[in-house]
Amino acid sequence: MLYLTVDDLKSRYPRANAQTGVTSAQLASFIDEAGGEGDGYLAKAGITVPVSPAPAVLVGKVAALAYGIFLQRNLHEAGKESGIADMMKDVRAWFEAVGNREIPLVGAGGALAGGQSLVTPWSSLDGYTPTFGAGDIEDMKVDQDRLDDEEDVR
Repeated sequence: MLYLTVDDLKSRYPRANAQTGVTSAQLASFIDEAGGEGDGYLAKAGITVPVSPAPAVLVGKVAALAYGIFLQRNLHEAGKESGIADMMKDVRAWFEAVGNREIPLVGAGGALAGGQSLVTPWSSLDGYTPTFGAGDIEDMKVDQDRLDDEEDVR
C-alpha cells in the first residue's frame, strides 16, 4: 500500500531527491515495500489494512522505513550506513508495539484506526459479584477487631 508518494518521500528526505541514480519507480517500490511491512504488523493487531485515511504518524513511519530501505540498498557499499540500522530498528519497534496492541494507532481527532478498540480496566467487570457476603448488609460493617488483628500480623 502506498501511504505516500515519491514526491512526499523526496520532500521529507531531500537526500532521496539527490542524483543517486535511483529512479522514481525504484523509490515507489521502496515505499510499497515499507507500507507492506507496516501493514503486516498492523494486521497482526487486527487493524484493517490498508489504513485509510492514514494517520500522520503512520505515514511518517512508512516514510522513514522506505527511506531506510533506500539508504541501505544504495549506500551500504560505500560504508555510509551510520545510523540507518538504528533508525529502522526504532521504526520497526514502533510497528511491533502497535502490532502487539501495546500502543493504539490514533488518527486525526483521536479516532482509532479500523478494527481497534481501547480496553479499559472496567470493561471486564460486567456481572461481577463481590465475594464478601453476597449482599448481606452485616458483612459490610467494619470490624475493628479484625482490622487490629490484621495490622498486628503485619
